[in-house]
Amino acid sequence: MKTFSIGCLIPLLFLQYGLANETPIPNRIALTLDSNANVVVKGSIAPITYTQSNFHVEWETLANLRVAEPENQYPTSVFRAFLPTEAGLQKGRGEGFFQRLQRLLYENPTYRGNSVFVGEVWQIEQAGLLTLLRQFHPNPRLDMHINWGDSRGAWACLRAYNAEIAHIMFRVHAEFRLADGWFTPSQFTGHLVINRPDEKVVFFQMYVPPGTLNFDVNRYHNDRSTFTTDAGFCPQIELRAGTEAIIQDTQFSQAIPLSEAERILIQRFYKSQQINWVPVDEALEMARVEQKPIHIVSTDGPLTDEASGGSGKSLRAVALSDDQNIKLLNENFINTWVLNTDMERLRDEKALANLPLLTQIIVQGSKRHSPVDCLIISPELELMGRQPVNELPSHNKAAQYHFFLSEALEGKRPGVGESTPMPLSSSRGVVLDQIQPAVEVLDTFRYATDPQDTTVIKIDTTTFENGGTLTIAIQVGRSPLVGSFDLFPDDSALPTEGTPQTALARAWGIQPGETGTITYRFDKGEVFQLRVTGGWVNQEAGINAFQARISVR
Repeated sequence: MKTFSIGCLIPLLFLQYGLANETPIPNRIALTLDSNANVVVKGSIAPITYTQSNFHVEWETLANLRVAEPENQYPTSVFRAFLPTEAGLQKGRGEGFFQRLQRLLYENPTYRGNSVFVGEVWQIEQAGLLTLLRQFHPNPRLDMHINWGDSRGAWACLRAYNAEIAHIMFRVHAEFRLADGWFTPSQFTGHLVINRPDEKVVFFQMYVPPGTLNFDVNRYHNDRSTFTTDAGFCPQIELRAGTEAIIQDTQFSQAIPLSEAERILIQRFYKSQQINWVPVDEALEMARVEQKPIHIVSTDGPLTDEASGGSGKSLRAVALSDDQNIKLLNENFINTWVLNTDMERLRDEKALANLPLLTQIIVQGSKRHSPVDCLIISPELELMGRQPVNELPSHNKAAQYHFFLSEALEGKRPGVGESTPMPLSSSRGVVLDQIQPAVEVLDTFRYATDPQDTTVIKIDTTTFENGGTLTIAIQVGRSPLVGSFDLFPDDSALPTEGTPQTALARAWGIQPGETGTITYRFDKGEVFQLRVTGGWVNQEAGINAFQARISVR
């Protein structure tokens, strides 16, 4: 019987699995900070200058949002949160067993632990990060209240160094819990520059980058069961210590470009960045050269940060992060995305005929009131397909998006033949008329232990003077709460207990994931109340969503 020592077995494993070290191990450095030093940090939140729905004017909390502490002094130990640790590096490497074994065998043992090379990433320690974020606002959060799987995280990367200076870049996703809502910046990006011999911070900056939109907000209604959303621009949200000239003035011995560090960091969050995205102004020429259709995402918020809104986040984290979809998009399409705000601004500034050709097709092809619309456009500027994201089923979104892309490639023009769509509303007041006789409402309901827990939607049909038929087609969400729906006149006092017997029409006991319909014939236009609750059927606490198509014929 033959016996192999561990020393013989490991090289055999490396040869068998193709893990022999063929690339040189990069130079690594250790980074430390003097715990006795202090750093004075100045903070600023400038007045918000723009929101899509004017929240910064109408919502007092947002209008008065300012930095909690204009200046604060921190011990250097707080900034150690941004330095590599062995645990943080393990998170960043994501190594399998053999990859880690290879690194340990070939690297210099003195570099193990918290040493790093240029371009390497690590996870930022949360306690020190939260301490600094509280200078902006007393209630920072890192867990992100809307997260489809790719929103959370705080990562740093060694961008450059020499014998004197080390430059760390980082990207953080965080938000602030307001008294009556949430304020979610697009991202916090920044720099930490260290004097290596003195072990001191010489420059620190953490800020929200500029952009058409660089934050997202959710404002709760009085009952706090639902909220409305908006996005906007704030010219400055920043913490700073020292001057950034040192980055430009230093000659580094090892470095990667700033853009490369940004690319490394964003890919730590979004798998969708594996798609070959190109700027919209280059897309048409590339499509004609490569003879590929253009895949365009027209969205209310950027796909590259957390100002993307709920619909954009769901598309990015699910359909655009699916391996098969990424492969299909990279092989068969020219991929780009645009902001709806930019498209509307262009349309307002110029007549449609004066816009670039591709922009004209985007403006004409997008669905009205859709927060995220996906379009397929041929090199000859023919609309080949359209898919509003909110119409993708939640349970198999990635597969349905793959089907949409494949149908467009086959020339089946998915979604193009649809009539003008109805708007999707989160408002609790619906007005129907001859121009817009149908609206879809998306809201929630709960087990009603108190009248204030009841969801009530006002339906105004007064423009239909000769009457009509009101139809409410209901889809209940999949949470374990049954829905009951009752239609009352506007002047009717809604019952607070017992089974409602005075309703004009009703649909009771709609099970999770199921549908129901209310139909009511009225002789003259009036205002109705749609009461939605889980309380008439369920005797358990809970909350569920519903979507209702409300129309008059």
